[in-house]
Amino acid sequence: MTAAEARPRRRVKWWGALVLVAAATAAWLNAPWIVERLIVARLTAAGAAVAAIDVRRVGLFETLIEDVRIAGPTSLAADRAIVRYTPWAALRGELYSITLEGLVIAGGAADAAATGVRVERWLRSATDLRVDHVEFGEARVTLEAPGGAWNATLRGHLVQTASRALDGAVSIVATSVAGAFGGELRLAPDEVGRTAARLAIREGVVRLPGLTLEALSGEISVGYGEGAVPAIEIDLQTGGRSADGGGIERARLRVLAEGSTVAASLAGIDLDGRRLTVETAFDAAEEDGGLALRPSRPGSVSFLDRPARGATPLGVEARIVAGAAPTLRLLPLGEGYRLVHAVRIELRPTTIATPLGPAHSDGGNVAIDGALSKAGARGGATATGLRLTLPQRGLRAEDVAATLRWDEMPPRLEIKAARLVSLVEPALFPPLALELSGEPGPGGLAFRARAGDDPGRLAVEAEGTAASDGSGSARIRLRPVDLGRDGALGQLSPALAAIVRDGSGTFAGRADLAWSTKGLDGSARLLLRDIGATLPFGRVARVNGVVALDGLWPPSTSGVQTLTVGVVDVGLPLTDGTIGFRLDRGRPVLVAARFAVAGGLVTLTEATLSPAFDAAVLTLEAAGLDAGLLAAAIGVDGLTAEGRISGTLPVRIDRERVSFAGSALTGVGAGRVVYRPQGTAPAFRGDAAGEAAAPDALAGARWEDIRLAIDHPRGAAGPVGRLTAAGGGVDLAFDLAGRLDRYVRETLGRYRVPEETQRRMREYGEP
Repeated sequence: MTAAEARPRRRVKWWGALVLVAAATAAWLNAPWIVERLIVARLTAAGAAVAAIDVRRVGLFETLIEDVRIAGPTSLAADRAIVRYTPWAALRGELYSITLEGLVIAGGAADAAATGVRVERWLRSATDLRVDHVEFGEARVTLEAPGGAWNATLRGHLVQTASRALDGAVSIVATSVAGAFGGELRLAPDEVGRTAARLAIREGVVRLPGLTLEALSGEISVGYGEGAVPAIEIDLQTGGRSADGGGIERARLRVLAEGSTVAASLAGIDLDGRRLTVETAFDAAEEDGGLALRPSRPGSVSFLDRPARGATPLGVEARIVAGAAPTLRLLPLGEGYRLVHAVRIELRPTTIATPLGPAHSDGGNVAIDGALSKAGARGGATATGLRLTLPQRGLRAEDVAATLRWDEMPPRLEIKAARLVSLVEPALFPPLALELSGEPGPGGLAFRARAGDDPGRLAVEAEGTAASDGSGSARIRLRPVDLGRDGALGQLSPALAAIVRDGSGTFAGRADLAWSTKGLDGSARLLLRDIGATLPFGRVARVNGVVALDGLWPPSTSGVQTLTVGVVDVGLPLTDGTIGFRLDRGRPVLVAARFAVAGGLVTLTEATLSPAFDAAVLTLEAAGLDAGLLAAAIGVDGLTAEGRISGTLPVRIDRERVSFAGSALTGVGAGRVVYRPQGTAPAFRGDAAGEAAAPDALAGARWEDIRLAIDHPRGAAGPVGRLTAAGGGVDLAFDLAGRLDRYVRETLGRYRVPEETQRRMREYGEP
């Protein structure tokens, strides 16, 4: 073979060798080891627990990874991952695209957010790995959160930009037992090439304890920042409804944070027209490995109550101020965070609405302390230094402290007032200590309350519910009060003690109250057991019965109420009585009264009194009184009588006393009156001359001509009796004051409460 012939053959061999080398190189570059080197190895080096099986080539520069699993606080799994690349770019750490099929992400919400931040930083900082496109047709995400897990479906496409930040849009549809929402997550590079995220929410529903947020919409933006806090912008709007029918018509939350400043505002109006506005700003700093926020200036809290026809809406104004500790602290807790709050609020003097009318508040302080973490919310709010005055009711609550705790569910409310004071002069009741506790229930706030004085003479208990719409109801019980305790009247009611002396017996009460925005009303039952007292016009004793009120403001009864009375002593004792009355919108009406006096009857028909029980004239009808018993009761030495007398007893009631004027009692049928004194001191006097009456002054008077009159002149110590005879000749006067005491004592000793009254008292149930 000549040299010229050998050269072509050597050329063919070299070309063949080159082709073999090129083919081997191409096969080597197309092998799955590149994917393992670029992805699996780097994720493993970054600390991810990666399990990948069956990494194989499925096409030219295309590798398939099946059953991808990455374990950790946030786990990731994919049925298939197809990686596309060009050899030389792959050797430089650049992949063209990754297509994920059957992508599933699961973990806690906080862990997922933290993992997302770490992945973004890793992708941006990994100089030997870059993925131009990440595609997933549909991904399923499960995130654990307070209130229940959220299940979301994601669809989208992401691109890694030249700055290695992510750019693209992902649509989201999320559902949970706690709600649902749809929206879009938009990723884009910021001005310095880092990834910023913006979540747009459309028509979301979130179920919170006691409140369901509806029509939730808005945007949440998160980006990197230079300082203690990242760049955060939140603008959300929502409505909502509560289980009791109330709720939010609309509300808006705005938060703007960047560097070392955070500003926030909340404004809303509920379905009843109440308005709430909160504005505040904080300085942010890193402390104790976390984030601390302190007010940079006093914040404001404003509440305006629902509009009321013909009245100015009532409102509350307050300031958010700095305390000894940071207002908010975000601290690391295991793999999550713990939000600790110590909010301090100063209440300004204001007027607030209550079921008892407008209440003037002199201000106070509120402290809200607690923490929020994955384990739940713990803490409470305490208001101190409060003083509330209700001018329409003449009441003032002093040194009021209120505490709301939510360490355990349901939350618990406690209110204490060191003194509940009557502003009326003299006071209607002594200073009372008030305690109230409550917790949310199906119908609103279920509460129990107790008020009492220090010696324990007076005790009132209440139990009821209060709804968020301003309505509520309560059952109130006044424990039996003993008027016979030493100084009881003066301690129980200075106002009552000013007009009543020598109290005895017990009384108790029960009331059912109901209130709404229109006012307060209810019904009550009062138990009177052997009540006795000395009043300006006389004395009453052994008063028993149950009084039922069907209205309280003003007090009223639906029917006639009956009380039994042992004695009404206004100079002339009316014994063994029954009084029937009713209250017509605060005005008392005496329907009937019946007394057993000296073997006969004294009765009264219907009469209307003024609410102050003054300026009234009543006419008592006396029938069949035993003249002998009357003479014995009067106790005039030598005075005896036989027969029956009848007539009228006009009674005048004024502010100071009860008096008799113009009475006329005459003999009925056969009878006689005799005056034969045994002692030397005369009991009668002649009214005109004031001299002692002669023993035979009544000797010539006929029974049918005798008249007995009872009068109570102003300034006299007691009633004065007068015996006259028709046609003249007899005009004798005698003092009744003190003469009938023995008769009263004997009558009370024999008195027995009627069985019907005892039955009603037993039905009431108090001992």
